Amino acid sequence: MSATPKKRQLTRDEGIQILAFRRLGMTYEAIAKQFRNVSPYQVEYLRPPFITDDQLQELTTFVCASTRNRRLPWERLSFEYPMCT
Repeated sequence: MSATPKKRQLTRDEGIQILAFRRLGMTYEAIAKQFRNVSPYQVEYLRPPFITDDQLQELTTFVCASTRNRRLPWERLSFEYPMCT
């Protein structure tokens, strides 16, 4: 049995904190030690959020606005939602 703890999915807030630590010049190992069950590998390969908080809120509002919007498949969303064009 391995003594290495199982890695977990990072929350959005943890990701933002990790990216801030990286900008401050902290090593991946030092950052990983600040969080529970986070590896230096996860810290190294973390990508910035794809959309801003405002864009996420706008998209959430659009999807939740109607049953039709909630049932849109991903491939149709880009045609229906103006931000995606």
